[in-house]
Amino acid sequence: GEGLDSLRKRLADYFSDRFCSQRYELPANRWDLVALLHREARVHDQEVNGSGVIVHAAVPEKLRRALSRFAVSDEWREWDRPQWSGADGSSA
Repeated sequence: GEGLDSLRKRLADYFSDRFCSQRYELPANRWDLVALLHREARVHDQEVNGSGVIVHAAVPEKLRRALSRFAVSDEWREWDRPQWSGADGSSA
């Protein structure tokens, strides 16, 4: 286990700097974008309504910019850092 704590921290920093949490309202005819979010992001939840699909996901910055016109609001927050568990089950 030598160096694992350092590796965990570097991985957490790498991923937290590149993802943000965003909510999108996608038109009913754009299931391709829903599929894209499921492929390229971490979808927290989605809800189908009368006008389309609302998806809340942690998305990479590049995808966030590409889908910005579908964002429910301009507000977004950085994705929470992943919790890496140690060999003994403890969080780093």
